[in-house]
Amino acid sequence: IIIQRKIRDYLIKNEDFYQALTFSQKISHRLYRHTYEYMDEEILKTLFPDHYRQWIEQYCSEYQVEPALAFAVMREESRYHPQIRSWANAVGLMQILPQTAEWLAPKMGIKDYNLDNPQDNIHFGVFYLKFLERYFTEKELILACYNAGQGNVLRWHKKYQKYSSNEFYEIIPFAETRNYIRKVMRSYYLYQHLYYQ
Repeated sequence: IIIQRKIRDYLIKNEDFYQALTFSQKISHRLYRHTYEYMDEEILKTLFPDHYRQWIEQYCSEYQVEPALAFAVMREESRYHPQIRSWANAVGLMQILPQTAEWLAPKMGIKDYNLDNPQDNIHFGVFYLKFLERYFTEKELILACYNAGQGNVLRWHKKYQKYSSNEFYEIIPFAETRNYIRKVMRSYYLYQHLYYQ
């Protein structure tokens, strides 16, 4: 455990946040088996770190988005790997699809950007979270749109409107989206508790 902590601290110092989080998860699993209720805040903050806080808070302030939500999305989307690619070719920290960036850029007044750049990627991700409020105000539905696209969620919402919100989240046809909402909302509550109480 001591050696793993030293490696994790070295990785953070060298801004390899993805590997640092991997080591934090290994340490917490050995000590706590991922049972968050027994972890102190210091351990929790290694699992839910606030890397890139300057840009998260800058753009969240500009667009009136809760920083805890943006942090939660970033953690679950990329685990803080700024150049990561998904199977669908989503890019970077907030996992922005290139075609989504092309569609959003004129709305943001941006011509030049690089989705591998953490600041640009966070800018797009936070703007997109705000943009999705045009369709829904509930965080869970905004997250469903972020993961599955607003077209799918609008269709599901119309089809399942007789159900309560909690029931709706559980009958979303995409298992990935159901799990995504659960994971990001868990992270959201932890970020709220750790940094924004």
